[in-house]
Amino acid sequence: MGRLILTAIIILLLTNIVYAWGPITHKYICREVSNRVWGSNITNICLVQNFNYMARLCDTIMDIEGEDIYTKCIENLNKNVLIDPSIMPDVFFNETDNTVKMKADAWFEVAIYTLDTCSSIHEFCVGSHYFADSLYPIRGFDYPAECRESLDSDVDKKIASGIKNWEIRAYCSQQEFVVNNGLIDNIISNLTENGNFIKESQRNVTTEIEASANETFTEFQQEFHRLIGKGNITNVKEQKFKILLSIFNIFLIILIAVAGIFTIIYVTIKTKQFKKKL
Repeated sequence: MGRLILTAIIILLLTNIVYAWGPITHKYICREVSNRVWGSNITNICLVQNFNYMARLCDTIMDIEGEDIYTKCIENLNKNVLIDPSIMPDVFFNETDNTVKMKADAWFEVAIYTLDTCSSIHEFCVGSHYFADSLYPIRGFDYPAECRESLDSDVDKKIASGIKNWEIRAYCSQQEFVVNNGLIDNIISNLTENGNFIKESQRNVTTEIEASANETFTEFQQEFHRLIGKGNITNVKEQKFKILLSIFNIFLIILIAVAGIFTIIYVTIKTKQFKKKL
């Protein structure tokens, strides 16, 4: 009896998997928000499927989604199967009603600390998928899959047609669900706020790095002038030698400083992700 109950619970959990909104809808939401936040030119450049963007996403997937999902991502990459970031969760990930918002926040946080704009947009679009799913009208596991599939297909058709004002009514398990363009617009509006916050946060991170770099460079300049100061020079040959030696030392220190800055950023990201997993 105990085994039967345990089996029933496991089946219940496995069937509580969410596949909300269709691929056209997710791509539309991702691109519309990216256009508003980063501009259409950057969006058109970044959201072109290519090997490099997916390879970077696979690395991020390892940290957020785990090794099994990472393996799936790499397998598709090796087969040259490139997937739009906005629909990756439907292809690779198992998501449930109570985890989609948490997953969205995790991807948004990673996007903040990604200094490459295109990579940040890709991560944001993965997060936008989860965020949109959190506002899907048909929630829970007690509705037939046909209901979701029919609704998703109808919404995809409306968006693909370019119609601005539309409304769809779906009937599932004797319950009526109404979806209209206002709901999609609301999702886009909320995601735009998130995107603007990410973009502004990236500016702050960049400013901190630049301030640190400027401070380090000032110290290097002072040390440089100290080393080649007139009081330290005895002849032309010694002057040239000391100048070359100073330049080499400064170049070496700059390399170490840059490596240190990126190490701090990397450790910060990993720490935040580790805390989130806890």
